[in-house]
Amino acid sequence: KEETWEPRSLFVDLDPEPIAVLQKSAPILNPASFICGKKSAGHIYSRGRSESVKKEVLEVALDRIRALVEQCESLQAFIILNSLGGGTGSGFGSLLLESLSKTYRKQKSGFHIFPTCAESSSNFGSSFPECSSSPLEAYNAILHAHTLTDSIDTSLVLGNAAIYDICRSSLGAIRPSYNNLNEIIGQSISTITLGSRFESPLSVDLSGWYTGQIPYPRLNFYLSSYAPVTADVALPREKLNIEIVESVRNIPSRVCELVSDYALYEEPSVLDITTAAFEAGTSLVKCDPKDGSEYYCCKARL
Repeated sequence: KEETWEPRSLFVDLDPEPIAVLQKSAPILNPASFICGKKSAGHIYSRGRSESVKKEVLEVALDRIRALVEQCESLQAFIILNSLGGGTGSGFGSLLLESLSKTYRKQKSGFHIFPTCAESSSNFGSSFPECSSSPLEAYNAILHAHTLTDSIDTSLVLGNAAIYDICRSSLGAIRPSYNNLNEIIGQSISTITLGSRFESPLSVDLSGWYTGQIPYPRLNFYLSSYAPVTADVALPREKLNIEIVESVRNIPSRVCELVSDYALYEEPSVLDITTAAFEAGTSLVKCDPKDGSEYYCCKARL
């Protein structure tokens, strides 16, 4: 009999429509992994923390989490993924984090998508999807950030505007899809959690990240970058070599274009990856590290 594996996870949204779409698109997930409310929070932080939400959604979520914890042989940490622009991600997210910090002493690591600030959105215009659709998103993010300083151990900051720019510059997508955005976010999360999922003498689990990188409990925000990010090339390596030889014989002007495509196949060196990781174009959040203080730096490689 083949063994069946399913992720030990829980998806919560006050709006029932996204949960219904996710259930249809991810049949591998257990139906008990989905919890939804009766009505969307409507980008309102306080609505996500209302008394009705506590009774209808929070209690059910904590019961499901308790059941998942009991299935674990050795619970290592909680991983929380949420967007801070909406009412559910910010309001209910802070409510859930506060409850988890009171109930469990295990480490809690978060990956949080921050909305585009007004200064960045003015550069794009309202037609671009990375711009905040509601003026309340900035307030939701600020209110939730206060909870992150007290109720979570490590927090990885992801910015909408930075990820959209990476998709445009590196992937060549003028209007990136959610698949493009999720691929970059998923690769970043996969790299950080790599040591927890595979055994290796050089692996560092989530508790090791916290022990080595957090100098003070309230200084728990990571600035992350991902490099290299390259788009798929249509020509295979063998065909590319043949076309380069034919171009040398026939059309020399074509050589430069093909050599540029051929460079994408070359494996970058450790120095190239490290240099690219510190460039502004590969950062997953739009900010200048020179304006603050850096306490620790770590590079993970797949």
